[in-house]
Amino acid sequence: MASFRVVYRDGSVAKNKKVTISVDGGGMAEGFTDSRGYVTIGTSGTYGKIFINGKTVHNGSLNIGEVRIN
Repeated sequence: MASFRVVYRDGSVAKNKKVTISVDGGGMAEGFTDSRGYVTIGTSGTYGKIFINGKTVHNGSLNIGEVRIN
């Protein structure tokens, strides 16, 4: 399971953003950030790519606390 916060570069929260995770070795899952920018997505792996609204924002370990976007 991956759980992290999505924020903008200035530190403000990214509300209601579509988050998709592509797990290394196969499998995809998605969810939406809540009003505080948090999302929890059930995944079968610990490494992969994170996409926000279709744009790759992270590649690597899914054990992260925060993702920053533009």
